[in-house]
Amino acid sequence: MEARITYRSEVYIKGNSLEEIKEKWESINLDNVENEKDVTDYGFIDVISIEDANSYEDLMPKFDSLYDR
Repeated sequence: MEARITYRSEVYIKGNSLEEIKEKWESINLDNVENEKDVTDYGFIDVISIEDANSYEDLMPKFDSLYDR
């Protein structure tokens, strides 16, 4: 038997700019369970939101527009 379990987490990342925060986010290794014998697959699923940690302003559109460069 094998069960697929999906979930979301949150992380606070400090940086001097949104671009620096994006670079740090994209370099985080989320696959830290790969050596567990009963874990057959694990990976990042989806970004739910990106917000300013103080004002809760939605930064997703600005973050996504960095891909257009």
